[in-house]
Amino acid sequence: MTTEGVGFYDIPWPVLEDVTSLRALSYGNLMAFLAHLDRPRCRGKSLKTRIVSDLLLWHPDKFNQKFMEKVKLEDREAVSEGVDIVARFLIGLSDCEVA
Repeated sequence: MTTEGVGFYDIPWPVLEDVTSLRALSYGNLMAFLAHLDRPRCRGKSLKTRIVSDLLLWHPDKFNQKFMEKVKLEDREAVSEGVDIVARFLIGLSDCEVA
């Protein structure tokens, strides 16, 4: 195993607190981040637009294509699981009428 590359804790997960485990990627923490309007990518955008924008980044296919080869081999499973959690959260929101 190599220690070169980006580790699980180096990923800028979409939560407002430090991620110390996959548990930090909870519905409440993800929703708080999504609702946080001070993010530069969010200013002046609707909730639906923010969800779509974030899903384009966090969808497993997109994420894997752009970033997974840069992740440490020993962290890839955890990163993949985290990306899946975030994507399921965003897909669930995009399916809601509220979005």
